[in-house]
Amino acid sequence: PSHDTMLDMNDALYDIVEKEGVIDAVGIRDFESGTELIPVDLFPDYLEEVMPDWGYHIPDFLVVDWEATAKQLVADYKMITYQGQNYYFSA
Repeated sequence: PSHDTMLDMNDALYDIVEKEGVIDAVGIRDFESGTELIPVDLFPDYLEEVMPDWGYHIPDFLVVDWEATAKQLVADYKMITYQGQNYYFSA
């Protein structure tokens, strides 16, 4: 899925978790400031989409192992589980 699709999914998820009190339960104080919920299984795809936005421009001739990259960067994220699905968000 594209980053835009994930953002649309995120808006819907945010509405759900806000109504269910999950945000308060995990202590996310500034969730409204643009925190994204990223499904764990889509985390490598998410990173591939946002790296250029973060200033990392990878030449087309390089091949990136996004699964390995995700494993390295996941330490900067926290995880919540909602209705049996795990999501990362920026800590």
